[in-house]
Order: sequence, then C-alpha cells, then structure tokens
Amino acid sequence: MEEEWDSPGPLEHDWGGDNACQGDSCRFRRNVRLTALGPGGTDSTQSSVEVTCSGAASLSLEEGPVPIALEDLLNVDSNEDVRGNVALNGAPLEASGSGVPTSRRLEALPGENTLTAWIRGAHRGGFWRFDFSGARAFVPFSIEAAEGAVQSSDATSVTFRLSEGASAYVRFRFRVSR
Repeated sequence: MEEEWDSPGPLEHDWGGDNACQGDSCRFRRNVRLTALGPGGTDSTQSSVEVTCSGAASLSLEEGPVPIALEDLLNVDSNEDVRGNVALNGAPLEASGSGVPTSRRLEALPGENTLTAWIRGAHRGGFWRFDFSGARAFVPFSIEAAEGAVQSSDATSVTFRLSEGASAYVRFRFRVSR
C-alpha cells in the first residue's frame, strides 16, 4: 500500500564544497541519501544527482538513466550463424547478427558505464565495431578498452579485432553526461 503525505516544509540543503559555479550558474554532481521517517518506519535511498543552478531562483535536480544511441557491427567469417551477445552494466541487450549493423537505444548511467560483448561459435576471425557518434550525451574520447584487441578507435567509436576461434570476448568502459 502506498501512502502520500506532505513534507512539513521545503527540503533545504547547503551544498557547500567545490562547485562548478560561475556567476549566476553552476552545475555539479553529489551523492545524496534521502531518509524518510513515517508511520510505517524508516526508508532510505541513495543516488547520484546532478544539481544545476541558473539564477538565484532556479534549481534543478536530475537523476536516473540517460538515453543514448549505439550502433554496433559484428563481422566474422564463419560457416555458422554466429550471434554476438551484448550487455550494458551487466544487463543483457538484443543480440547482434554477423554482417548486419544493430542500432540500439540504451539507458546508460550518468558517469562511467561498462559494455561487455561476446560471441560463441566457430569463426575465422573478423572485427566488432561499436559506434556512439549518434549519442549526444556520450563523452568523446572516453572509451577505455578493458579486454580485447583494439584494432582502431576515435572520439566516438572503437573496433576490436577478433581472432579465429570458438569464442571472443571484449569489454570497455565509456562515460555519459547529461
């Protein structure tokens, strides 16, 4: 059962510290914990929020996932129907077929994210390209390969070389802003 109740007054907090403020505007990120005391007990949650101030009377708090676009192209030489599995921050996404670009709308987290991709099935090598060029919130030059052989990379994409074998695994981190 959900209960609705009003706060006895406005929620106020002096953010203090080092903020990215210049003149009338500022933007910074803080980890915050909100604890609510009610008739049913105490509940608490923690989140990373972005605080944006513009002018003395305007304040915006943003949290949650950021939508971004990703296109990937798996290209392997194989007699089998090789499928590529992809996961963002551990959550599985739609599989990729070899030779066909896959366009995705992802829900990334503000800050660092991890994309993991793997294939199972005999193949004679190839490549797997991940391209964020259509993602406005993607932070350019933030791709950092953690596993796999990087063939090439630029501001918004990375291509991994896949060696011949029965499987392949790549993993990289990237950043997203609001």
